[in-house]
Amino acid sequence: PVFRSVLEAIDRAASEYADFSIIDELLADGLRSRLDRTQVLQVVLVAIQMALGELWRTWGIEPDAVVGHSIGEIAAAFHAGILSLQDAIHIAVARGQYVAEIAAGRGAMLAVSLPESMLLERLGDAAQELVIGAFNGPRSTVLSGPRPAIEQAENLLTQRGVRIRRLEIDFAAHSPEMLAVLQPFGDAIVDIAPRVAKCPMVSTVLLEKLHGSECGPRY
Repeated sequence: PVFRSVLEAIDRAASEYADFSIIDELLADGLRSRLDRTQVLQVVLVAIQMALGELWRTWGIEPDAVVGHSIGEIAAAFHAGILSLQDAIHIAVARGQYVAEIAAGRGAMLAVSLPESMLLERLGDAAQELVIGAFNGPRSTVLSGPRPAIEQAENLLTQRGVRIRRLEIDFAAHSPEMLAVLQPFGDAIVDIAPRVAKCPMVSTVLLEKLHGSECGPRY
């Protein structure tokens, strides 16, 4: 019930910015589901992370610090008390919308079961147009970049027997391909009002603890 009530509150807040219901999307069957759409999935992911954290708190679990990966930083900032529920979901909706409108169809991402050094060695010149989109573990690296370059890397690594998995998105997250999103996204969330952190949040951008004021639109 706690999880559901928080999701309902998030859904009401999202209705001011989004043209869909988070709860309806979660309950949709396979034929009606739109979770493969960036503008829907990103919002739903953030909402789930926000609701789960609030549920854990009712179990007496209080974090000593929070950290988030990619859009997870939105939920982390909410749980740190830096972002209000309204601001957090506003950011999530705007991010999803502009990524879908501007970056979608321009790139791809590939999860590779190799550490970065071995991955770049195996790819050689084929890595020139690619960047490391994420380090998910000692032997789990994600490549990001233009679709043709990702496809070339995919073929090369498959031939060499490396375990890979294409991510089910059509944009190159965490790469220079995303730069075009920054200005319109920043303009859309210019009215957010970050607050003083109640719980330390470790930034994956600045690699330090945030006090709260750093989490404005530019961040």
